[in-house]
Amino acid sequence: MTAPLRLVCRLRFRSGFRMGGLAGDVNRQQETVETSTLWGGLGCCAASLFGADAADALVTEGALSSLLWAEDDRYFVPRPLSPVEPSAETDLKRFKKLRWIPLEELADFLAGNLPQGGRTSFGEEEVLTSAALDRTSNAAVPYARRRCRTNNAEGVILAEIAATHRRIFEAALHLFGDEGLGGERSSGWGRFDATVLSAEETPFGPLLAGTSPEASRPGAEKVAFLALGCCLPTKADLSRVENAAGDQPLGYDFVTLRGWVGASSVLKPTVTAFAAGSVFPFRPQGLVADITPPGAPNKVTFNGRPVFLPLPNLGGRHTGVP
Repeated sequence: MTAPLRLVCRLRFRSGFRMGGLAGDVNRQQETVETSTLWGGLGCCAASLFGADAADALVTEGALSSLLWAEDDRYFVPRPLSPVEPSAETDLKRFKKLRWIPLEELADFLAGNLPQGGRTSFGEEEVLTSAALDRTSNAAVPYARRRCRTNNAEGVILAEIAATHRRIFEAALHLFGDEGLGGERSSGWGRFDATVLSAEETPFGPLLAGTSPEASRPGAEKVAFLALGCCLPTKADLSRVENAAGDQPLGYDFVTLRGWVGASSVLKPTVTAFAAGSVFPFRPQGLVADITPPGAPNKVTFNGRPVFLPLPNLGGRHTGVP
């Protein structure tokens, strides 16, 4: 099997962007931009430029992270959700609040130490409540809007794609930047300028090289993997999670995703997946599912195969399964 092309895409937002979307109920707002949102924008842009078949191949065969962050040459990943016992010298309050861990300090964090460069956010966030008309009943429905005005940080997307799809991916990404990411794009939110780097040019290069499918086979050397985006598990993945022994690194949360098909009044099926930051003692295969609802104007694909990052230093104060 040919190894995928691994890319690191840095997004310089021109102002700010509308974060997340409704996640399961009216007032619960996601605190990140999920892979499904990124794939939706990239897929639409790829279809506009190259046609539906090329877009479908890109979306179904590739893998993305959720929106990550970078400050200059320092990259940040979601806080691993596996349980870690803080060291006696660690400030517990600050330790619990961290949402983003510098890549070079992952080993320290997993050993129970407070990362000096850890972050809770990368800009000024505001949450507003507005009202909209329900598309079926015309009733007024309140909904939350989370916005982020970035400081000097840049958004980051990790991508694993076939080399033959690189031209399609990069062209779609640049059009995506002009079209905008997230909500309120007509007001100028979500627009960005993208720079695409080979993973080998960044600190991710040597780590991502260790995420081959062979590393996830039963009996292989025990390595833990951090999901950098939401993961829709296969039945085999779920079985391995259920059978994980108590001394293996494992920690996860769930995210509920829903939304409308483009600008139509057709509602997508609700999808529940493992959240970004989930940690597994193997590399899940993940599932790509056709979730096209009746009456949809186009095919709707949910790519639940995120980029995975091997975790360093899983000894120390790692406490295993909660």
